Amino acid sequence: PTLITVNTFKDEKAVDGNCSLREAIRAANLDTQVDACPAGSGADTVYLPAGVYTLSIAGAGEDNGLTGDLDILSDLTITGAGEGATIVDGGGLDRVFHIVGDYQVKIASLTIRNGSVTTAGFYGGGGILNQSGTLDVERVVLQANHAANTGGGIDNHNYLKVNQVTFYKNTAEVGGGLFNDAQMSIFNSTFDQNIASHTGGGLDN
Repeated sequence: PTLITVNTFKDEKAVDGNCSLREAIRAANLDTQVDACPAGSGADTVYLPAGVYTLSIAGAGEDNGLTGDLDILSDLTITGAGEGATIVDGGGLDRVFHIVGDYQVKIASLTIRNGSVTTAGFYGGGGILNQSGTLDVERVVLQANHAANTGGGIDNHNYLKVNQVTFYKNTAEVGGGLFNDAQMSIFNSTFDQNIASHTGGGLDN
């Protein structure tokens, strides 16, 4: 496994000697060097120092991490410096994280905010869409994320564990904070001021 440390707050994929969050995840996905991010090798860790990382490359619906959301296609841990210190901001252009396949993923010690899924397709998840992975979310704040359909904060379709997670002011049609359509465990977590226009303001299971 490789430790990949992000060293720029910009959302970019240019060859400029930096390692952005988008490039770091691609290096882990592809097990190859991407710009200044070292090649991944197995179950890698991407570390985000304190600061705000705002997604800015538009293009929802693409699943290789090149545009829009950050697509995860390998076993991966993404960890920040703490919920109040490291913030990943979706910029309102797409959801923030998308676990595309059957991978073991952990997201910890950061805030995910302002993710947005505006099309009412099969999958939602303004903050995180777990399409078919095993997802562990720990010490995370999901704040002000939106989905036109399911799961403003998280949309889960395989296995999800949340521990010490705060769902705050997320919105969706169904499951404002969290929508679960598979297996889920929740520990020590808070649902606060989430809104659903149909069912499950905090949680729809």
